[in-house]
Amino acid sequence: MQWCMNDKQKIVREFFGTPQPEALPTLEPTVEEVAPTPSPRRRAERGIKENPYNGSWFGFLLAAPFLALTVYAFLFYTPVEEGTDFPFDINDLVEPASAFVFQEGMARVKSKENEKYGYIDEHFHLIISPQYDVASEFRGGRALVVKDGLMGYINRKGGFEIPLEYTRLYAYSDQMYCVKHTTKGWGYLDWAGKEVISFGFREAKPFTEGLGAVENNFGSWGFINKENKFVIESEYEDAMPFKGGIAPVKKGGKWGFITKSNRIVVQPTYDEVFENKFYGAGKGYAKVRISDKIFYVNAKGEEISAEAL
Repeated sequence: MQWCMNDKQKIVREFFGTPQPEALPTLEPTVEEVAPTPSPRRRAERGIKENPYNGSWFGFLLAAPFLALTVYAFLFYTPVEEGTDFPFDINDLVEPASAFVFQEGMARVKSKENEKYGYIDEHFHLIISPQYDVASEFRGGRALVVKDGLMGYINRKGGFEIPLEYTRLYAYSDQMYCVKHTTKGWGYLDWAGKEVISFGFREAKPFTEGLGAVENNFGSWGFINKENKFVIESEYEDAMPFKGGIAPVKKGGKWGFITKSNRIVVQPTYDEVFENKFYGAGKGYAKVRISDKIFYVNAKGEEISAEAL
């Protein structure tokens, strides 16, 4: 396609000539770019700061630990593959690794060889060798263990917090353990295992709400306080711990309910009391039995439906 030019355009072209495109910048390197690196003195004169780590021993010293670690890993590290043995043979355990339940960083394990329980940590290191007939999960830094019919508590290192000297040991309640010694009878220990209420009871039950039900040598039950003094004399055939200010007691072959002041709120009527679920000021319920009938009652002895619980 040809452009049409008027007379003025022709005159301009004839006078100035055909316009030339603007020259592109050269890509040749300049003298400064190809010149050798200036000496340190010249660089200082130009205000160029030197890198203190460039070409110095200091930079090498900084990198040396990382180089050593890399070399060590290359020479000695072997990745753990499936089936690799741990510090103990995991195949000797009854429960598979996926079944371990970790509590406070420890999991109970059972040996196939001796069918005893021990503990491993979260890295599957055997911390406490399998040696116990029964073992619980860790709570509060300790676990209940049973060996040869004797019970005690161990810590996470396997040391004993409560020694294996007891044939019965209730859970910690009201700041005390209720225990039965192999030769001394029943008594109470504090958290550290120190005897706080002397042994010698024929039987005892855990402290709740500041009182503990104990049986004397004559087969009668009453309630003591933490000073080992009776606040409810031994006049019952059996007793259960207080809950919500109410305790089931047995008298004349039947069960009823009393308060901490030994006031009878429900006369002995029931053949059996299964559960004491009272709380607060007479709230809650108890599960009881009369003959073949099992039902629920409130703190007044009134029958209530299971739906109302």
